[in-house]
Amino acid sequence: GSPESRSAAAAAEAPEPRSQPLFDFVEQTPARPRRRTMSSASAMPLSFIAQHSLERARAATRDDLDTFLLPKEQVVPWTALVGEFGLPLRAAKKTAANVPVLLVRLEEELSRAGGYAEKGIFRIEPDAKVLKLAHDSLDAGTFDGSDMPHVIASLIKQYLRSIPGRLLGHVTIERAKELAALEPLRAYGLVMKTEAHPGCEVVLDWLWGVCRKVLDLRASNRMSSKALGVVFAPNLGPEASAVDSRDAMSMMQACQVWARLLEVLIAGACESCADG
Repeated sequence: GSPESRSAAAAAEAPEPRSQPLFDFVEQTPARPRRRTMSSASAMPLSFIAQHSLERARAATRDDLDTFLLPKEQVVPWTALVGEFGLPLRAAKKTAANVPVLLVRLEEELSRAGGYAEKGIFRIEPDAKVLKLAHDSLDAGTFDGSDMPHVIASLIKQYLRSIPGRLLGHVTIERAKELAALEPLRAYGLVMKTEAHPGCEVVLDWLWGVCRKVLDLRASNRMSSKALGVVFAPNLGPEASAVDSRDAMSMMQACQVWARLLEVLIAGACESCADG
């Protein structure tokens, strides 16, 4: 054939040039930020003890708990969390990890607002009127987040305090003294395995994760295990009505015992995480 025909045949057999722009676009375009989801908000892993406890809790009250478990990736708006304060744990809306959604959303807000680095976080109380406004807006379905770390931290404490019976409200002062005198890891293991009621240990494990985050930034927030024990003890232990308040000295001693127990449990939780 002629040179022209050979050239035409070669052009027909040659592969078409690869389309490069789409690949370049994908490579060069920064990744879009992920939407905040319940799974990313609850990124703190459960310990082995809490995983075991979760299975025990589900086996004990499967019908009650599974009714309120939410899909893993579902984003729950604040308007869906009306009336969560004061509910029994089995009636609260929960994540797939069995932690109340309201607690997870509040922790997410705390982290977003830089609360873990805030001086005196969980210890310093915000203005009472501002806190009441935030609490009321949550209950009314008008809450839209907050950039005030101390308000968010106080809402977390209020929620824990509102749980009927408290997470450790059934532990007697005598037993609290015994546990507080143990090595931290030993006390932590006993509380998580035997003392906490089914369903409560998963929430406690979530709380220990929050405490670890606080302690990771202790240089900034000036908080210690002892300080965290003092601020969380009134929200986890027995209500004042369950303690003999006729003797002021006994009341003060009970507060000290519970603060010491919480300090020990937080230290034990940190040791457990380090060992794991």
